[in-house]
Amino acid sequence: LVMVIVMGILFFVILIIGWLLLGWFTFTIDTDRAHYSLKALGLFKGSIVSDLDHVHLQLNLPFFQKRIDLEKLLIDGKGKDPKTHKVSKEGTDKKSENAFSRRIRKRIIPLLKSFEAKRFYANFDTDDPVLNAKLYPFVFLAQRRGIPLYLNFQGRQSLHLVMRNRLANVLWALYVKSKKPLYHARTKF
Repeated sequence: LVMVIVMGILFFVILIIGWLLLGWFTFTIDTDRAHYSLKALGLFKGSIVSDLDHVHLQLNLPFFQKRIDLEKLLIDGKGKDPKTHKVSKEGTDKKSENAFSRRIRKRIIPLLKSFEAKRFYANFDTDDPVLNAKLYPFVFLAQRRGIPLYLNFQGRQSLHLVMRNRLANVLWALYVKSKKPLYHARTKF
């Protein structure tokens, strides 16, 4: 009987870990409706909501809802004094900066590739007719490839983007794919 209970608990723990690793995290950006949200595993939803004069962060869990005023949070800072750090340019080494940026790039590129874009629509105007005219051939080529990218001369800006990912994909991209070199050394025969 004890063995059955232990096996049941172990099965339940493995099931929860699998659900956490394989559940979807969905990021939504919709500038037309001013909707910005993160949905996680079907349980958690966090969104940025704009009223007439305030911007709120709304957190929703199955039995819990919280609405936080972002302006108060950012302005007040809950009484904490911001620490100022002085960074001197002297003593910085170009090689160490390049190595640092290479390590960051090595981690960021696989992480960005792990995301899956479910929906994408962009309609933009640069407010410069000459620049719009120069960008038009690139937008046309993107449309020919099936990318819904539009350029207008009327001042409208809109973006609708839905991306999703799994925690397992993020961990795989950060710890396994980032260990591979960015390029392979060529060997001469």
